[in-house]
Amino acid sequence: MVEVLRRLFGSSTPDPAVRRLLDEIEAFRTLPAGWNSYRAPQISRVAIDTALALVEIVVRRHAQLPSAAPMPFGGVSLTWDRPGDLEVQLLIDDESVDYNVARRGHPKVLEQGSIKASEMEQVERKLIDRYVVNKL
Repeated sequence: MVEVLRRLFGSSTPDPAVRRLLDEIEAFRTLPAGWNSYRAPQISRVAIDTALALVEIVVRRHAQLPSAAPMPFGGVSLTWDRPGDLEVQLLIDDESVDYNVARRGHPKVLEQGSIKASEMEQVERKLIDRYVVNKL
């Protein structure tokens, strides 16, 4: 995480909200197997690293920060509640970033799909640029 902070802020003081989010995601590494009182595996290092890379993209683009949560299948969820009624959710595992874009309170999903976790530029272009940086 120190490496991410250094890339984002250089020698300046990091934004406290960014630091809290990065600390929260990093803390997922310490969750033991069964952390959810059931049989959830430990959170994947690849999923955590991918989530940190996505947060780095969002911060670099001066976009709204997401909320983060560990997922019971060993992945990480990043969620944005955008102004108005738009919700963007990314479910990150070792292999992919599954996404869902919907309007709260509406039964239709605007867009959903899956992108390989190794294709970060596509995640940035298709999701971050379109739904997090730009206002619909």
